[in-house]
Amino acid sequence: MQKLTIENAPDLLGVGETYRLGYNAANCGEVFLCFDRIESHADQILGAVKRLFGYWGFDERELLDCVANDDVHYRAYEFDNDYCSGSGAEPLWILEDGESCEDIPSLENQ
Repeated sequence: MQKLTIENAPDLLGVGETYRLGYNAANCGEVFLCFDRIESHADQILGAVKRLFGYWGFDERELLDCVANDDVHYRAYEFDNDYCSGSGAEPLWILEDGESCEDIPSLENQ
């Protein structure tokens, strides 16, 4: 598994490729992402921040529905140099086969 950071995301993610992402901070879970793009966004408080866009589903069926409906929009945001999701700023990790969210180090161990 590999943490998805601002530095490595452009090299790790390919447009149209699907990834299984996990998180283990305030919550523990997994999502599927079909990557589309990364954009910079001007935030009045934080300055320039990166946002990751793509199709997103909690299972493969939901991901396929999202793609079929062309529901592509921002799905993860920059926080502390990582791409995060959720209201708890939960860092996202690219999971390999056989890995689950339980295998991700807890936030205090990252």
